[in-house]
Amino acid sequence: MKDSRFTVCFAKDSDDLEKVYKLRYDDLILEYNEDAQIDCGYDKNVYDDYADHLIVKDNQTKEIVGYYRMIRSDVLAANQKFICEEEFNIQKLLKSGDKICEFSRAVIKKDHRGGVVIVLLWKFILEYMKTNGYRYLIGDASFFGTDRDIYVKEISYLANNFPIDEKWGITSLDTLPPMKLLSEGEYDNDETFKNLPPLIKGYLNVGARVSTQTFTDFPFGSVDVFILVDLENCNQNFLEKISKF
Repeated sequence: MKDSRFTVCFAKDSDDLEKVYKLRYDDLILEYNEDAQIDCGYDKNVYDDYADHLIVKDNQTKEIVGYYRMIRSDVLAANQKFICEEEFNIQKLLKSGDKICEFSRAVIKKDHRGGVVIVLLWKFILEYMKTNGYRYLIGDASFFGTDRDIYVKEISYLANNFPIDEKWGITSLDTLPPMKLLSEGEYDNDETFKNLPPLIKGYLNVGARVSTQTFTDFPFGSVDVFILVDLENCNQNFLEKISKF
């Protein structure tokens, strides 16, 4: 996919991947945890070996300015798992028989946030999933820091308004006890929505449902919720709008 300024495609070679790992380290890892210093200056782990790396290239500067890591259910070997399985029990969803894409390590270069790059990523993702028969988009979305209590309003708002259907039995694997959530009326809906991380707002625009409990990722420095998008039951108006972009 290409427009006059940007190209959206999968990483093609080792040069692309080196730029991806550097972008993730500089504009994602260190933003969440400035103490997470890595001598090599790259963010790479075992999941990258069987993932597809979706990138947005700036045609003028040749920089990679946007990125998503994608893992597809149909390419997972018997001993391989989705990344989110480290944090949430999703066994019932895995047994659904439908094709699943997991997206992680979302990052937009600082001077391109709030612009067209994220829209282009979403357009590519949704078209790819539809064309290739994937029904579910899954992944974790994060709040900055590891003090989940400061996000009780936001997490309660998500749980009360956008819960994942209980039939899926999605549960957190956190060692911390479940949060005591607020009831509707104990927070202002509009103000709480404004305070949500941009990535979570983006998922909600698509029609995502969200886990009612969190997982605290201390090494990364975040409080995570599980995201589930069912392309057969999502925001069709948004999909139509973005397809015309």
